[in-house]
Amino acid sequence: TGVTIAAPATTIPVGTTTQLTATVNPSTVSQSVTWSSSDVTRATVSNVGLVTSVFPGTARITAASVQDPTKVATVDVTLTGCVPLVAADVLNGGTLLADVCYQAQVPLTVNSGTLTMQPGVRVEFGTNGSLTVATNGRLRAVGTAAKPIVMTSIGASAAWRGLRFADSRGPENMLHYVTIANGGSAGWSGATQSRSGLLLESASLVDIQNSTITGSGGQGITLYSGAEMTFINNTLSNNAVAAWTHPNSAQYFDGSTAFTANTANVVRVTFGNTDVITTAQTWRRLNVPYEIQSRTFIDAKLTLAPGVVVSANPGVSLVERPGGAITAVGTNEGRITFTSTVKLPNSWIGIQITTATPDNKFDYVIFENGGSQAWTGASDSRAMVYLDGNSKAVFTNSTFRGSGHYGLWVPAGGDIAGFSGNLFTDNARAMIVHPDRVGAIAANNTFTSNTENKVRVTFGNSDRVNTAQTWQNTGTPFYVMDRTFVEAALTISAGTVLEFAQNASLRVANGGSLRGNGTTGVPIIFRGAEDLVGYWQGIQYDTFSANNVLTFVTFSNAGAQPWFGGANSTATLHITSDGLLNMSNVSFSKTGGYAAIVRSGGSLSCTNVSLGGFMNYVHTNSGGSATLACAP
Repeated sequence: TGVTIAAPATTIPVGTTTQLTATVNPSTVSQSVTWSSSDVTRATVSNVGLVTSVFPGTARITAASVQDPTKVATVDVTLTGCVPLVAADVLNGGTLLADVCYQAQVPLTVNSGTLTMQPGVRVEFGTNGSLTVATNGRLRAVGTAAKPIVMTSIGASAAWRGLRFADSRGPENMLHYVTIANGGSAGWSGATQSRSGLLLESASLVDIQNSTITGSGGQGITLYSGAEMTFINNTLSNNAVAAWTHPNSAQYFDGSTAFTANTANVVRVTFGNTDVITTAQTWRRLNVPYEIQSRTFIDAKLTLAPGVVVSANPGVSLVERPGGAITAVGTNEGRITFTSTVKLPNSWIGIQITTATPDNKFDYVIFENGGSQAWTGASDSRAMVYLDGNSKAVFTNSTFRGSGHYGLWVPAGGDIAGFSGNLFTDNARAMIVHPDRVGAIAANNTFTSNTENKVRVTFGNSDRVNTAQTWQNTGTPFYVMDRTFVEAALTISAGTVLEFAQNASLRVANGGSLRGNGTTGVPIIFRGAEDLVGYWQGIQYDTFSANNVLTFVTFSNAGAQPWFGGANSTATLHITSDGLLNMSNVSFSKTGGYAAIVRSGGSLSCTNVSLGGFMNYVHTNSGGSATLACAP
């Protein structure tokens, strides 16, 4: 009359069994039944009613009376849990079916073909589990917002190694709406950076969108040199380190990336002190810093987007080499920052610029906390930004602060044309500039609260001004460190202060001229670095130029040593036999000798000059003469 089935459970985990019992009514007839499953790919049933769960899903188990096959009973069973996944299942590609959980206890490799993961797939990895996509293999894991694909550990966090693309390159490599969780249990090699939930090696190329990498015991993601990716709308969260990349691959991180609750919430850059940027690229603004781990060479154009923060470890530097350039153009609201990881003054080396390209641009940039080590064997070569050789860079609207020595170093070959609107503050020394480059410094640059609040001029006693220029009043002194030759037309603007080291001097020669254009209320000041009588040597005019004019100028502390042999040869001004000077409204104080000495053939004219008790002296050779239109 009928058949019934007794089922102790209708939900059966994959890989387990349950025993069903069939009863044929009435009990006086044969109890023999035939068992069958509606889907043997998900559940099988033996001839005695033992059901084995094979694959997640549902199946209908039927018991039919042998005596009367029209009399049947059915029971629907739900198969739950994860399907075992072994190396052979993915070696040559294949498909992991939608909404199915798989478990892998061993390392898996896609050696060839494409492994496709359908929406809703969940792959759980054991302690030794991992997934490698080899050179000839591909991985297409495309989920949806409603049905993401999940790769995670079976147990505790950081309990499996992770997903690795080992030189796998192709459009089939896609991770869309994928979560990679709890990887990074161990490194893929001995290198620290290889411990990563997702690792892209060599020339791997992967399209990663709307995905999450979380809970890694190392990096969330690591990119080796040559690796490329599309990286849009992804999240890196709760990893030991958010990301680590070779500097060539830092360009692939997108501003849409969310970095949340990582222990080191940064994108670490460089693996060793020989890493090189070899391809022109742009580093985009992230909500975390690019953290430079070791010296990095720049051999191609590096562009930094507004708002980018580059943070360097102690002792680290960025070094341009031939072909390299840095374009860092920020905005007032989105300043670009070069700083140190420890956030302390004098804690990283800085930036070395060696190329003379117009692409070296720095606008609305903050340079801070550099100058920790010398760039050359000379201890004085410590500078946060160091122009070397024949180099060129434009600095505008930028801030130099916290340097342990100079904020900026500009040698004879360093072109800083357009130097405008910059601020130097809280440095040990503001900047040092070759005298031929001082004219590039606009009056609207600001120097404040530096330990030595001066612009140092000259590197040695043979430095020369070779190009016509004007030294403008920035509100801080130009500190002339040594004998300096003026061999082009040099104009000093009103209000400018020139301060001289002991025995330092200006020598106008070889076609040069020196004009000081002070005004009644804003004079030009030439003085010693220390307010002592006869501290610096003075100025020598050795050219017969109509541009040798001093107007509204004050001199103090000159006359440190003789201009030539013999007595009476010490003076603030020395007009040689080939020299000419016209001065008006000039005053002298604390002079170590004469106010001026005029040699045979020289010419000095004065109007409204206050000698301060010092005398002009005409020194003539036998038969020579000099023009002195000044009252003693």
